[in-house]
Amino acid sequence: MNEIATIEEFENKYQDEWILVEVIEKDDLNQPKKGKLVAHSKRRDDIYDEMRKHHGHTAIFFSGEIPKKGYAFCF
Repeated sequence: MNEIATIEEFENKYQDEWILVEVIEKDDLNQPKKGKLVAHSKRRDDIYDEMRKHHGHTAIFFSGEIPKKGYAFCF
């Protein structure tokens, strides 16, 4: 996966998925702005497994809605 895009573009493309990127650009607040796609998956554990294989500056995002406090999910 050599796709390079903004974080927002990745979130729109891989909706409701966990996304791991190698950060290549940050904004004024030092937040990831652009990255190289390393992996994406519906399963968070898949992303953490991939993260362990990479060195350097990476970031993980979830592109869906974060549940409100007090809510739980069962799979």
